[in-house]
Amino acid sequence: MSKKSIERLTEKEKKVLEDLLKKAESGLSEKLLEGISAVLCAAFIESLSKKLLEDPNLLPFLKSIKERFPEDKNIKKALKRISYKLRLKGIDTSQIEEKEEGFVFKLPERGKNRVYIGPIVGPSWRRQILFELYTGSIGVDMGVGIISDIEGVSDFAYTRLGKKRFKALKEEIVKIAEQSGEKFVETTLPHGRKLFEEACSISVSDDAKGVEELKDWLLNNVPPLERHPLEELISKKGLSVKNISKQEIDELFSNEIIRTWKIENSEMKMYSEELKKIEESPIIVSDYTKKERIKELRDKYRKKLFPEDLFIKRFNEMAYYFLLAEEEKTGILCLKAANSLKDPDLYVMITDKLFEISEERRG
Repeated sequence: MSKKSIERLTEKEKKVLEDLLKKAESGLSEKLLEGISAVLCAAFIESLSKKLLEDPNLLPFLKSIKERFPEDKNIKKALKRISYKLRLKGIDTSQIEEKEEGFVFKLPERGKNRVYIGPIVGPSWRRQILFELYTGSIGVDMGVGIISDIEGVSDFAYTRLGKKRFKALKEEIVKIAEQSGEKFVETTLPHGRKLFEEACSISVSDDAKGVEELKDWLLNNVPPLERHPLEELISKKGLSVKNISKQEIDELFSNEIIRTWKIENSEMKMYSEELKKIEESPIIVSDYTKKERIKELRDKYRKKLFPEDLFIKRFNEMAYYFLLAEEEKTGILCLKAANSLKDPDLYVMITDKLFEISEERRG
């Protein structure tokens, strides 16, 4: 109820309001407004003097009015306005604004610190990361760029933006990521900190900006990761982790993102050169002999190209990503793949698929 609304009171109501305000000068009490209508109570709240705003019984008094008229729109509006004034003075007004749906009396406040990640994409094993941090009284600190467990941090910038600019830029980045099939999911801050610090420990590109500043903030404000959030997600969804079948391996490697997992390094270059010799050899004529030689070649390079622990980590990260992205079937397949890499036979079957991906793209 605004001052204009107070002026709309009848003369009798205005006289009652005037008397109530005079009585209030001696102190606020719940009994003061007993038997008074919601309209007059709202007008009373709107008319409180600066002196009454400092009354020690103000909040309990206002709470009693709120409890008497929990659904009255005029009371809600009046409480909202006075709550704003009190918060400007640094007074906690939670007891008069708690759990009122559509009725939140808060000053513009700092948002929730968040971090978003994309999927792991080959052949550089990169993923996008986006930090949304409220570290100051104004604006939003945005950190966005690429992290990789091979190449480190690149194309990264950490800077403060106005809220409108941040919102527009974030929406643009998210839209582009979705269009490229690499949509963002929100992870925990400790997980985001760990991913970022691990990438920083590998390498930071010369054009990256604000990396040290962000690292310092994360170190001082975000606890280290004690337990991967994937474990909690598995428990929450009641998933049981089993080994993967051949059919499921084929299904997993039909996924467009997983099919980007091409290996590009010096070991793969040597493997490809030896593979080419086998395929073009005039001596190796039979298909059977050729397949056996290729198998021997793969076994020679398998452990070098596909370290078990590294790929367990990558499949688990992708399981977490897909589960958050509501692609549960693919997430479970990644879980199974990670769980199966310690099994010698399944390790060969999974890494054979990774060989195939690299081989079909070589040259």
